[in-house]
Amino acid sequence: MMNKFNIAVVGNGIIGTMIAYQLSKKKNNVVIIGPKNRKGGASKAAGAMLNVFGEIDYDIEKNEYLKRKINLGILASKKWNKLKKDKNFKDVFTADDTIIFQSKKATYLEKLCFNSIKKYAKKFKILIEKHKKLNFLKKSKSFKSNKFFMLKGEGAIDIKRLFNNLDRYLKYKNNITYKDDYVKKISKIKGKMQITTNKNEIFFANKIIICNGSFLKDINFQGKKNILDVYYGIGNAVEIYDKNNILSNQLPARTVVRSPNRGSTCGIHIVPRKNGEYYLGAGSEISHKENYKSKIGTILYLINAAKNEIIKNIAKLNFSPVLGFRPFSFDGQPMFGKLNNEISIVSGTKRDGLTLAPLIADEIIKEVQIKNYKSKLFYGWSPLRKPISYKDQSFSSKVYIENKIAGLLEHKDISKKDVPKVKRDLMKESVFFHKKIIKLKNLDKNFAIHPELLNTFK
Repeated sequence: MMNKFNIAVVGNGIIGTMIAYQLSKKKNNVVIIGPKNRKGGASKAAGAMLNVFGEIDYDIEKNEYLKRKINLGILASKKWNKLKKDKNFKDVFTADDTIIFQSKKATYLEKLCFNSIKKYAKKFKILIEKHKKLNFLKKSKSFKSNKFFMLKGEGAIDIKRLFNNLDRYLKYKNNITYKDDYVKKISKIKGKMQITTNKNEIFFANKIIICNGSFLKDINFQGKKNILDVYYGIGNAVEIYDKNNILSNQLPARTVVRSPNRGSTCGIHIVPRKNGEYYLGAGSEISHKENYKSKIGTILYLINAAKNEIIKNIAKLNFSPVLGFRPFSFDGQPMFGKLNNEISIVSGTKRDGLTLAPLIADEIIKEVQIKNYKSKLFYGWSPLRKPISYKDQSFSSKVYIENKIAGLLEHKDISKKDVPKVKRDLMKESVFFHKKIIKLKNLDKNFAIHPELLNTFK
């Protein structure tokens, strides 16, 4: 039968591409289906920082998921380090370390995150407080912080170059078929799994791995209504072109420079890429719908934050806005595992998909190919699970309020004197949204909604 495969990989973001790459080394007949331009893909529009510690949140002590994520990140980092010896990866690593700085006008939330990162970096012995890269910034006339440290070995990759390398490699592998298309339907006909694409091509596969992120909801397949909802975590960022070495003369070489997480962004960060290109990111907003238009307010905030805190002469640089949809599940935790004997799903990885990609690829392949194998690393994250409560409602509300206030202060929408009143208003808002979403989703009355989802159900 033509177009019949052992495994079909639906989605060609970093996770899907990594799965196909790993499968290509074994005796598998594989089809990977995804759009060549990767429009809206989370990993295409990512800074591609290999974060384990750089995005630690202040509430980690009270959140088991955040602590668990660190352990997974460490395992994934070891796999990334091994990939440095692979010819398809050796030229994609563009940063070796990350410098974390605290803004002179840091909000309460940013200070808490800064201290948490430092604490865990020290615990895991990657904290560096004296280094020539730190001295470089200390002498800079444009860098506006006197509190910073370095995370040794926490680097980044050039995601464009990596995709180019892997796409080219997969294109010429005899056991891999690469289709530039979207999947619109998956069905079981006479005992065979059938995949139908937007171009109405039909493929058959014994096993299917769906890893197309937020676009999971675009596929029609049996059993879909039983899995957790996935939303669009819209990430806005900027690609900067530094042909005149304006940035390279102000920033340490092969180093990410970033703040801790902030109320309205996942930390302001500048990431080096190849050929005089840098990535400046990133804003984040959860949405129930696709939106391919970048927000002017977010782009202005990123540019102004970079200009006022890290570099000067930014107005002389050329740039392009970039946008991608981070897959965000209803409870904010990953979806990993089998829907049934034929279909496995990976989604809901938010901004961690790129960091965890080699680990996820290895584990999902084992689940698909090894009878009775069930990953212990990703236990509890079945796509068929009941939503996981965000600890309790008081904790969820606290995180929601702190993040909202930090964002409002950063954007100068409120002043410090407004904070007490805004806190009271946001608490009422949190209670209202908890009741509304709990009723809508038929959840237990004490269920705690993930704080990033609270005000999306308007």
